[in-house]
Amino acid sequence: MRRFNWQIFISFNLLFTFVLMLLSGLILYFKPEGTVARWLDWKILGVDKSGWESLHTVFSFLFLAFALFHILKIHLRNLRAYMLNYKPRGFRRELYVSLVISVVFLVGTLMYLPPFHLIYQAGNALSDEWAGMVQVESKTIVPRQSLEKVATELGMDSKSLKEWMSRQDMEKLSSRATLMEHAENLGITPYALYQRMRSAVNKASYEAEKKIYRTITLEEVAWLYGLEIERIQNYLAQKYDLNRLPAESSLYDISRQAQQTPRDIKRQILDQLQ
Repeated sequence: MRRFNWQIFISFNLLFTFVLMLLSGLILYFKPEGTVARWLDWKILGVDKSGWESLHTVFSFLFLAFALFHILKIHLRNLRAYMLNYKPRGFRRELYVSLVISVVFLVGTLMYLPPFHLIYQAGNALSDEWAGMVQVESKTIVPRQSLEKVATELGMDSKSLKEWMSRQDMEKLSSRATLMEHAENLGITPYALYQRMRSAVNKASYEAEKKIYRTITLEEVAWLYGLEIERIQNYLAQKYDLNRLPAESSLYDISRQAQQTPRDIKRQILDQLQ
C-alpha cells in the first residue's frame, strides 16, 4: 500500500482553501454595510453577508494552519538553511528583498500611503454604492425591529397597523415579529416592506392634510399671519401664473392649480412674504 503523501495532501488543501479565501475576499471587498445588507436581504450565490464573513474567517484560519503545517513538515530544514547560510553566494539577497517588500506593504498600509490607501478607499466606495439604495427616514429604524416599533417610529397607531397588515395579508405573523421575518414571509426585502409602510403612512398623512387644507382659505392665511391678501394674490400670480384668485380660495384648490402640495404653498407664502 502506497504511503500517505503529506506534501500532496497539504498542497491540495492549500489550493482549495486559497480558492475559497479568494472568492470570499473578492465578494466581501464590495459588500454593503451590515444594516444595508439586512435591508436589501443581500446575498451572493445564496449566501448572505454573515455567511461569507464566516466562510472567509474559517478558511483563513484553515489556510494558515495548512501553511504552517507546510512550513514545519516540508520546508523547515530549507528555511533554516536559508537563514543560516552566510556564504557570498547564499540567499541573503533574497531574504532582504523579501523583508523589504513586507515592510513597505506594512508601513504603507498602516500610514495610508499611496497606492495602498487607494485599495482601501476603492473598497469603501464600492460598499457605499449600496447605501445609496436605502433611504430610511430615521437611523433608529432597523430591519431587526418589530413591525410594531417601526410603525410607531413612522407615526402609525396600532389600529392603523392592524388594518394595514390585514390589507397586506400579513396575519400569519404578529406585529411583534421583525421586519426581516415579515419580509421573508412575503418573499420581499425588508426595505421593500418598509417602503410599503412608509407609503401607507404618507398616503394617510396626505389624506388628513387634504381635509385640513380644504378648509383653509387665502383670507384666513392672511389673517392668521398678519399679511395683506393682495400681496399673497400678487405673489401667487407671479410665481404660478394664478391670476384673480378669490380670497375664499382654499389652499388645497390652489395647490392643485400650482401642482404643489398645500403645505409647500403655505410655506412659500410665509417664507417670501413674512
